[in-house]
Amino acid sequence: MRIGFAHQYDVYRSDISRAQGQLFDSQRRVTTGKKILSLGDDPVGAASAIGLRRLRAASEQYGNNLLSAKGFLGMTESTLGEMSTLINRANELAVAGANGTLEQSAREGIVREITEIQKRLVDLGNTEGPGQRKLFSGQRTDAVPFVVDNGTLTYAGDANDLTVEISATETLTISTQLGTALPGIYNDLNRLKEHLQGGATGSISGESIPAMQQATRQITLLRATVGTRMQAVEQGVSHHTRRMDELSSQLSDVEDVDMSEAILDYKMAETAYQAALQSVSMISRLSLMDFMR
Repeated sequence: MRIGFAHQYDVYRSDISRAQGQLFDSQRRVTTGKKILSLGDDPVGAASAIGLRRLRAASEQYGNNLLSAKGFLGMTESTLGEMSTLINRANELAVAGANGTLEQSAREGIVREITEIQKRLVDLGNTEGPGQRKLFSGQRTDAVPFVVDNGTLTYAGDANDLTVEISATETLTISTQLGTALPGIYNDLNRLKEHLQGGATGSISGESIPAMQQATRQITLLRATVGTRMQAVEQGVSHHTRRMDELSSQLSDVEDVDMSEAILDYKMAETAYQAALQSVSMISRLSLMDFMR
C-alpha cells in the first residue's frame, strides 16, 4: 500500500517535535545541573528527593537549636564564673573580718564591699541571654527572676527546665536552677554583714566562712553541669554537620546530573534533532515530484 506524502510529513513532523523536546530537556539538564526537572522525569527519584529535603529541613532546625543552646550555655557558664569570683572574694573578706585584731572601721569597709558584691550577684542572676531570654528564670524566660524585697532576695522564676530539641529523639536542658541557691547565698552574705557589724569574729569563723565555702562548691557544681551540657552540644554539632553532609550527598545523587554524561546526551539530542530537520527538508524537496506522480 502506497503511503501518502501528507502522512509521511506528519510522521516526520512528530519526529521533529520529539527530537526538539529531547534537545530542550537535555539542554536544561546541562544548564541547571539537575536531572529531575519535573515529577514526570523520575517519579521515584522525585519522591525520594522530597523526602530528603524534608529530612534536611528538620536537620537544619536541629542545627539552629544547637547553636542557640551553645550561646545560651556559654553565657550561663560565663555568668556563673563571675559569680564564683565574687563569692571567692566574699570568702576572702570573711577571713579578713574574722581577724580579732581588725579595727571595727575596717569591718565596716568590708560590709560596704559585700553589699556591692550582693548587688552584682543579683544583676548576674538577672542576666539576659540570646533571644532576650533570662538565663536563670526556668521556663519563664521573660520574667526578671531575682528581686530584692526588704533586704531579702526572692525568686520570681519557676522550677521548670528550659529544653531544646537537638534531634528527633533527644532534648537538652539548657537552663540552670538558681532559684534556691542564689537567695541562700544572698542571705548568707546578709548574715556575714551582721557578724561583721557586731564584731562577732567567732560567728564569722564558725558560720560565715563555711557558708561561703559551701556557696563556692554550689556554683562550681552548677558550672560542671553546664560544662557537661556544652560538651553534649559540641558532640551534637559534630553529628549534625556529618548528617547534613550525608543528606546533601544523597540528595545530590538523586537530583544532580553527571555533567559529562549530560553534555554527551545533549550532543546526541542535538544530532537527532538536526537529522530530523534534514529528513523533512528532503521530503519538502521531493514533494513536487510526488505531486506530479
